[in-house]
Amino acid sequence: MAVRVFDIRYGPDDADSPVVGILATITSAGRDGRMAAIGVYKSALTRFGVVQRRQPFNGVNHPHS
Repeated sequence: MAVRVFDIRYGPDDADSPVVGILATITSAGRDGRMAAIGVYKSALTRFGVVQRRQPFNGVNHPHS
């Protein structure tokens, strides 16, 4: 499944949590455009095929960044 993450709800700052909670839009799997709340194991985020693209904060390009 491919998703476009638009918010991280919990987990990345908590060393005791094995999961990161995200809100995302599904971009594959026959459900394009549907929003979903997903729990992703942190270990899965380092697997082959995972792509991380840096996006401007809130989608805004700041001239001094």
